Amino acid sequence: SDYAVEPNRVSFCTYGEVTFIIDPETRKARETSYQDTINIARLCDASDVVGVQQRPVASCDKPRAIQPVYNAQALFENTSKHLLIGPINVKNLNVIFDIAAAHVGGMDKFAERPIFTTIVCPNSPLWLEKDCSELIIETAKVEGGGVHSSPVPLAGVTTPVTLAGSVASCVA
Repeated sequence: SDYAVEPNRVSFCTYGEVTFIIDPETRKARETSYQDTINIARLCDASDVVGVQQRPVASCDKPRAIQPVYNAQALFENTSKHLLIGPINVKNLNVIFDIAAAHVGGMDKFAERPIFTTIVCPNSPLWLEKDCSELIIETAKVEGGGVHSSPVPLAGVTTPVTLAGSVASCVA
C-alpha cells in the first residue's frame, strides 16, 4: 500500500541489509538467506507500524553480484508496502524494473503507482561514484522512477568531524 505522510502519523521502515541473524530456532548466529528476506517481508507486511520496507537482510545464499535482484523479487512477492531497493548497478536496476513491471501489469501501471524507489549511497562530501551516478540517471529515465539518496558520511574522514559539519555536508 502507499504510505501517506500526514501530521501526527508515525511509521517505521526496515533498514539495512543485515548479513547475520540469530536463527529463531537454533538461537545461533548465521548468515541471512533468501528465505529470511521472505519471512521478514511477510512479518513487516503484517505490521501496522512498518509503513515502508527497505531490504531488511541480504540473501547471502545467492550470488553477491545479483543479491539485490533476489531481494527485490522476495519483497515484491511478499509485501504490499512501498519498497526501497539498492540495486548496486544499472544492470540489476533494469532487471528489477522488469520484475516490478511484471508485478503491477506493465511499465504504464508502474508509472501510475511505482512500487519501489531506487536507493543510492553517495560518498561524502559531494562525490558520486560512477555506479551511483548511473543509477540516478537510469532511474530518472523511467516514468515514475524515484531516487532516495542515503549519503554515508564518516565524521572526521569524509565529512567534518562536527555533527553540524557532517549534516551540512550530507545535505549539500
